[in-house]
Parts: sequence; C-alpha cells; structure tokens
Amino acid sequence: MENKPKALNAQGKVAVLTAIEKLAKSELKEARQEADQEMMELYEGFGTDRAKILLGGTEVGTISLRFSSDAYKVTDQEAFEEFCLLNGLADIKRAIRPEYMFEVVNRIKDEMPHAICEEVTLKKDAEKMFENAGSAFILTGTSEIVPGIIPVPKEVIGTTVRGCDPKAVMPALQALPGAVDQLLMGGVTDGE
Repeated sequence: MENKPKALNAQGKVAVLTAIEKLAKSELKEARQEADQEMMELYEGFGTDRAKILLGGTEVGTISLRFSSDAYKVTDQEAFEEFCLLNGLADIKRAIRPEYMFEVVNRIKDEMPHAICEEVTLKKDAEKMFENAGSAFILTGTSEIVPGIIPVPKEVIGTTVRGCDPKAVMPALQALPGAVDQLLMGGVTDGE
C-alpha cells in the first residue's frame, strides 16, 4: 500500500507558507546583495550591465543594473544662469533685503541697486531641455552647449530581476535535487 501524503488544510498551508516566507525573505535579502555585488563587479570590470539568470543551465530570467537619471553639476553659476535666462528656462525672483526695506520704499531701484537681491530659479521642466552629449549638455534640438554645467557620471542605484516565473523556475529546479532544502535551510546554494 502506498503512503500518500495528506493534503494540508487551510491553517496547515498558512503555517507552511509562512515558514517558507520567513526563510525565503532572509535568504533572498542576502542572495540579492550577493547578486548585486556580482553585477557591480561585472560592470566595473567589463561594462556588463545585464546578465542571464541560469538555473541548472536553463535561462529563467535576467538581472540588470538600474542607473540614476542624467544629472549635472554647476561649475559656473553665473554663465549657467545667464544661459537659462536668455533661453527662457529660468525666472528671476527679486526680494528686498529686510535691512533696506524702509530705504527702498523711499527710493527707486536705479538709485540703490545694491539693496535688491536676486535669485535665478529654473522654470518647471527646464532641465528636460538639457540633453546629455557626453562631455557636456546641449540645448535639446540644437548643438548649443549649455555653459556652466557638466554631466555627472550615472550612479548604479540597484538591480532589476525579470522573468523567474514559477513555470520556468520549477522545471529547472527539478534538475537540482535538494536545491530548495539547501537554499532555505542554509546549505549549498548553487545546486552542487
């Protein structure tokens, strides 16, 4: 007579799946850190920003680096502000310095320009008009270099895993007997 496993009731399923979730969550965090580190090393060494995820020789997904958006660093505030003002990409905010308020009320701007402080503020979405051209930014749709700023190298901000659908992973796991037990219970994690 065969010894068939008994079906789990709802509470039993919750108990088993909760235990698996707790084990998997901890292991996933550590594995993810290791995978991220491996991707960083591949990127720094070879410029590789994505890789296949193989399980027992079967591709089940991909992992790729995520990068920050294009960014710039202002190197010449005056040139940058002037450019933005001339191209309609910024506004000037003017305010009277508090210590000159009374005096300015009694005089006009031409007589006391030192009493006025100005602040140039980029307009909303102005940065969308800057196109990264490698060593400089250009005004989108032109070849005009935006003065006073330089591109900042993109930073790796993490990785993205795609695929790894259970329908692809489960058959590949069958080629690795005991891999799940080893992974969740802290044994060999690469199927060996």
